[in-house]
Amino acid sequence: MATFDQSYAETGRQSELDALRAQPGAYEQAKAAWESGGGTSGGQSPEQMAQSIIDAMMAPYKAAFDRAKQFEKDNPFFFDEMLARSSSEERYDPYYEAELKDFVSGIERRRSASVQDERRVLQELTSQTDDYLGRTKRQLDQAVKASEEGFAGAGLFFSGDRLRKTGEMGVEAGAQQRTFLRGQQYSGDTAQIAKERSLADLMATEATGRRQQTATRETALQTDVEQQKKEEKARYELERQQFIGYPLSGGSQSFTDMASFL
Repeated sequence: MATFDQSYAETGRQSELDALRAQPGAYEQAKAAWESGGGTSGGQSPEQMAQSIIDAMMAPYKAAFDRAKQFEKDNPFFFDEMLARSSSEERYDPYYEAELKDFVSGIERRRSASVQDERRVLQELTSQTDDYLGRTKRQLDQAVKASEEGFAGAGLFFSGDRLRKTGEMGVEAGAQQRTFLRGQQYSGDTAQIAKERSLADLMATEATGRRQQTATRETALQTDVEQQKKEEKARYELERQQFIGYPLSGGSQSFTDMASFL
């Protein structure tokens, strides 16, 4: 006579035997009932008897599965992305706005300092130019006067030599002034170029900083929204399991595992 296990194997129902073994106590109950009935029970074949036991054991799971479907139908999961983002912005924006304000204030201070530096240089160059021109004019006047007095003492005040000498002194003084003024112009242009480069660098730095902060803020907001979604999903899952009750309240994994048998 075939054993309990052989009766399943010989009829090609090994998967059902495996299912019995997977349920605590199911295999033992089915085997005991089969053996006590000499292979039959109440006119049922071993297979029918085992199926009855399986059906009885699976009944609570089927009822729980039906409750789960009803809960999901009546309470579909919904997560308001816009509301969650608004909540995140309320909590995060004060921080990022303060950070941006500090960053921009630093840029403005450096921008103002760059403009002030150029202004100070130009003011100093103007002062130097005024002093130089005034000094060289006085020196030229003194030199011309001394030359004229010398020629007058020699009785040559109205001579061509005096006029030529005076003209040469004026030409030399003019050449020196032009050389000085070119140097001053170069220094002024250099200061202006330095200011313009500094302002351009600061503009690029500000633009880069704003982009980086925007990206950082967006990442923080998205991360927070995802966390809110996970928390809401966890609350939903807890309510779902509480509604389902025994025997599937142990977690979504046990529900998934049992659903494959139903």
